[in-house]
This record gives sequence, structure tokens and C-alpha cells, in this order.
Amino acid sequence: MPRSTRRMVASLLPTSLSVFVDTVVRVLAHTQIRKTGLSQKKAHLMEMQVNGGSIPDRVEFAHGLFNMPVKVSSVFEQDECVDVIAVTKAHGFEGVTHRWGTKKLQRKTHKGLRKVACIGASFEGHVLGSPCWSKYISSLSFLPFQTYH
Repeated sequence: MPRSTRRMVASLLPTSLSVFVDTVVRVLAHTQIRKTGLSQKKAHLMEMQVNGGSIPDRVEFAHGLFNMPVKVSSVFEQDECVDVIAVTKAHGFEGVTHRWGTKKLQRKTHKGLRKVACIGASFEGHVLGSPCWSKYISSLSFLPFQTYH
């Protein structure tokens, strides 16, 4: 480990329990993507929680894992249940052809092909929310309430 990293880690290690506010110790780990033979260059990041023992023991255990390869078999067992939380990517503002799978209009259409030809009656004064609309596709679209606009 480089000297600057050792100094930084030493400054993070607590001298007494009064320093701790949280009781959770987590470790950021990444894969060694070059050893997999994939064309991808960016490593996968994973945050793992360290459980068991007192808080200084957890910090010391996590400190001992710096720059050390950790095998999956040392972290997980066969047929072990694991809680997984992931963040999905948003798709941004998407049109009706992508969102609803509508057919594209014919080539001679005025002002765009990837639209819906008819979205409702013109005499009602407003259009219901049920027809196909283009909209922002967020990663939060699974929530029961709308958190984005």
C-alpha cells in the first residue's frame, strides 16, 4: 500500500468508541474485470456490510482487507439467502414508439413518423391520460405515486 494511503487509513481508524456515531461498517469492493476476459473495462462496484463483533473489530477487519483479493466463497456460502439492492438506470424522455410499442406512421406523414395519429376526440376540450403519450422514463416508475415530472 502506498504511504499516502496508509496515512489516510490511519487517520480514519478511531482511537476510542466515542468517535463512532453509526453502528454500521461497510466496505466498497470491486471486481477484477481484466481477469474475466470480457471486453468491458469498468469494474463492478459493490458495497458490503461487515457484521459481527464490536465496532472496532469490524473496522479492523475491514482495514485488513484493503488491497487484498477476496474470494466469493469466503463471503457467501452455498444456497445462502442474500439481500440485494440495486439502482436501475433511467431512460430519459422517450416517445410513444419506444414507450408503448406503437407502429410508426407512413413515410408521407406530416411532422413526424414516431407519433400517435389520434389521441382522442377534439370536441371534449381536453384529452384523457389513457392514450399513448411520450414521457420521461425514470428508474422510479415502479413507485405507486408519481415522484417525477
